Amino acid sequence: SSDLRTSIDYRASNLEPPNALPRLQFFCGLVPRWGAEVEVPFAYPDQQLKNVAFGDVSTTIKYTLTGPEKRSPAIVVGVETRFPTGNPSRGTGEEGFEVEPLVALLIQGSHLGLQGNAGIGFHAGAGAQTVRTYYYNAAATLRLIPGRLYFIGEANAMHCPGGDSILSLSPGLHYGITEHVYVTVAVPVAVLGGLGRAGIVTQLQLPLPGLRGRE
Repeated sequence: SSDLRTSIDYRASNLEPPNALPRLQFFCGLVPRWGAEVEVPFAYPDQQLKNVAFGDVSTTIKYTLTGPEKRSPAIVVGVETRFPTGNPSRGTGEEGFEVEPLVALLIQGSHLGLQGNAGIGFHAGAGAQTVRTYYYNAAATLRLIPGRLYFIGEANAMHCPGGDSILSLSPGLHYGITEHVYVTVAVPVAVLGGLGRAGIVTQLQLPLPGLRGRE
C-alpha cells in the first residue's frame, strides 16, 4: 500500500531541530517484506517564518525479517539516510550526511500493541569528524473503540557520547476517520534535556489513489 502523512509540530522541539515546520512523509510497500519511506520537512531560520523552504530530505529502507505471529513479534531492520538538501546558510538544513542503521520489534495483541526500535546515527559534516548518536523509541497503542479510537503513548530518547541526552514522553489519541484515513494528536513533554518543555503534534494520514505498492 502507499500512504501520505503530513505532520505539524508546534513546539520548541525536544528531539527535532527547533525550526521544524509541517513535514510530508510518503510510505510505500515495494515488494513483499520490503518498504520505503521518504520524509520532506519544511524549515525556517527564525521565528518570523522568513525564507520558508524544504529542509533536509531523509529516506528509509526497511525489511521485515519475521512477520507478526500470535505469540512472537515482528522484527524489522532498516537504514535511514538524511541528505543535505537544505541550505545551512539560511537555516533550512545541516551540512553533511547522516546514516542510521536501525532495528525494530512489533507486538500486536487484540487490544494492546507494543513497538520498540533502536538505531545508531553516523553524521559526517564538511571537514568535521564523524559524530555518533544513539536513538531509542518505545510506543504503545491501546484500543478504546474498535476501528476508531486508540490511546497512544510514545517515549523518544537520544544520546550523543560526550554531549547531551534527551528524553521526551508523548501521550495522545489516534482517531480513524475512515478505514484508511486517520488523524493523530499527541502532546510531547520533555523529561530530560531538550529546548522546550511541551508542545503539540498533529498528523493526518491518507492513502494515495492509483499508487498500489506491495506489502
